[in-house]
Amino acid sequence: MKRQTPLQTQRAKSLRATQTNAEGLLWSVLRGKQLCEMKFRRQHPIGPFFADFVCVSRRIVVELDGGYHDSIQDNDIKRQQYLYKHGWTVIRFTDDEVLRDVESVCDARKRYRQSMQSPATRTLHLVALHRL
Repeated sequence: MKRQTPLQTQRAKSLRATQTNAEGLLWSVLRGKQLCEMKFRRQHPIGPFFADFVCVSRRIVVELDGGYHDSIQDNDIKRQQYLYKHGWTVIRFTDDEVLRDVESVCDARKRYRQSMQSPATRTLHLVALHRL
């Protein structure tokens, strides 16, 4: 994996410093391998994009969509296509879902991880997980 450029490092720090309430709450349960012994990073650069949360070893991206995402949906689709093309699995939740019930979001992540234990499962279409 390529090292971050100084510009990417600065951008990631800026994004972390201005995180939303939902990002802070979800990070509080993802950090320190609290979820399924998986190590997550936040605001991690992948190509030209920054992913909200990433488990590099499993190539999983967890994205949170706030209200502003309605206006940039085309950008989200391009980013998701890029990530899929480069072997990443993307799981999306809304800020409201995290703020309303972060434990259900974590349970969905656990169910996803368990489903990935099956060799037949490579990509999970997230309609079921997205609407808990």
